[in-house]
Amino acid sequence: MDKTVSNGMKIHHNVISVLKELELYENRFVGCCLWGEDQGILFSNDKMYPVDVEAYSKVCGTTRSKAFKDLLEIIRKLKETSFDIKLPDNSVYVTSIVYDFLYKEENKTILVNWNKKFIPLISGNMEAGKFMVLDKRIASISSNKRYLMYILIEKNLWKLSKQDLFFIEKQEIRDVLNLLPEEYTEFKSLHAKVIKPTLKDIYNKLGIGLETSIRGSKVLFNYKKEVKEC
Repeated sequence: MDKTVSNGMKIHHNVISVLKELELYENRFVGCCLWGEDQGILFSNDKMYPVDVEAYSKVCGTTRSKAFKDLLEIIRKLKETSFDIKLPDNSVYVTSIVYDFLYKEENKTILVNWNKKFIPLISGNMEAGKFMVLDKRIASISSNKRYLMYILIEKNLWKLSKQDLFFIEKQEIRDVLNLLPEEYTEFKSLHAKVIKPTLKDIYNKLGIGLETSIRGSKVLFNYKKEVKEC
């Protein structure tokens, strides 16, 4: 069932193509706009939505004043930056994700208006199996590569309710992490320095234990088996 949860943000799978182009602080901005919003209701094209400046300051470990200043820089950049947004019908819409915004210096508040084509990917009813909910507790990790790796795992995690394991192609992992050809030329290094630490993040923050194994061009994921003491 498509429903809004209070502890995360709902996004269509096609939003991954946008999030992977963002820095960690920009990904946190998106979360601070969506956490707490009723995403089950389609956002309005002409309505401004609040940015949770306080939540951003907490997740970044900074003051509200600096968070406000940093957020304005982020929003200005995202208003001027174009992204290839894959729509539900598989057409690609090239635009910025922020249409315009409004802020008030006195009380450090910011409102944003999302691009109309982006709105159906972050709100309203979405087809089952085409969206996921990203837990807000993960936003506090310090690595954008691990955050993106979490997103890719979360996209597939539902499969473990129906089968014993799921797999992700190595090339898909490289694509989502935006790795250059010269980065992590040995996959075992990527596995050790990004994938394994991400599994540790997921366990420490969400209490979900996962383990992996590598089979050719695929990385297999399954729930970590508990070791029972004799």
